[in-house]
Amino acid sequence: DCQYGVFKKNFEMDYFLASTFCNKNNFFHKILRRLPFTAISYKWKIEEFFLTADFIYFRKDIIDYSVYSFFKKIKKLNPRCKIILEIPTFPYDREILTSFKTIPFYLKDLINRHRLKKCVDVIATISNYDSLFGIKTIKMINGLDFSKISIRKCEDYHSDEINIISVTSFSVKSP
Repeated sequence: DCQYGVFKKNFEMDYFLASTFCNKNNFFHKILRRLPFTAISYKWKIEEFFLTADFIYFRKDIIDYSVYSFFKKIKKLNPRCKIILEIPTFPYDREILTSFKTIPFYLKDLINRHRLKKCVDVIATISNYDSLFGIKTIKMINGLDFSKISIRKCEDYHSDEINIISVTSFSVKSP
């Protein structure tokens, strides 16, 4: 939401959830989409506004063939459209591999992430990598919109306690 707020202040744009553009999410397809080599995840619809969009900012989900195919279709129908894929954390494999049931999603992502260089223009990331999967990165910081955070009033004050708040920035340099 914070990235959307920054974009909205600087660009004329629309915000959509992925579920707006995909269908085939019934029980049968939920079972099929778990199979690692099936391309039956979601059926992404190419809407009219994709044909005139200057850019698409897509926050990473599982990268399966349907996502790759969606990006490829957009590039074919609107070659001037820049596709920006946000990958907030990298490496992210452990985020996918949380249980035995998620192995098929991991395999789909592993197979298809390297295809992205054919259709993704740039990857936005909080990591310190210059490129991911052969695609140049834009390094960004993860921020907060302080206007949406209310100040908390401490009504349970005890004079024998010391309350400390630390605000800091940690950075890890890549080898």
